[in-house]
Amino acid sequence: MKGTPVVAFAGGLTTSLTTVYTGKVGKVFTIKSIIVSNNNSGPMKFTIYSGNYPITWAATIPGSGSLVIPVVDQVVLPGETIQVRCDSGLVNNVTMRISGIETDGLLSGLGLRVSRQFTNNTYKVFSSPGKKRILKSMVICNLSGETPEVRIMVGDYSSGYTFNNDLATFYKILPYQTIIVPFMDAVIDSNETLIVTQVASNQQLVVHVVTKDV
Repeated sequence: MKGTPVVAFAGGLTTSLTTVYTGKVGKVFTIKSIIVSNNNSGPMKFTIYSGNYPITWAATIPGSGSLVIPVVDQVVLPGETIQVRCDSGLVNNVTMRISGIETDGLLSGLGLRVSRQFTNNTYKVFSSPGKKRILKSMVICNLSGETPEVRIMVGDYSSGYTFNNDLATFYKILPYQTIIVPFMDAVIDSNETLIVTQVASNQQLVVHVVTKDV
């Protein structure tokens, strides 16, 4: 369905967590761009929440720097919010511009599925068997000062977990880093499960996954 390009937010950040966008009734908002600029000469930190889960956490932007946040094609549902704050430095010296597409319809009608979870060293399911899907977006945010390693698996695990379908093994996530995992448009068959787990660690990671039925 045809969507409408919108600027969800453009402005300066304060030290309070502030709601800058709320998903509209009957619409799905797909994030296409987040640009952050630091007007201060020294480094500053900022945090972004989407749907009550962090997509950045105490991320550092260099003095007089600009960053593009890698969260393309993450989805905000009706009633969900995007919230932002400046974690250090001077109020309004960090500015942000969030752009995206608002599409009429319900999530199910658009064939989209959204899963956001904190992960640990157990298996977390982000797509269950039932329909063939493509992976539209996977974003991982590290809330810790450690460097955990993650394993990302796709396969038929009806007879138990095997490791011959790894998409990534021992994938390192640096402290307070947000990454977009470059598996967009990978096909997940109707009998397959998408799983993310940490390897030998139990740090605070949030994984955001968007899939589309095909």
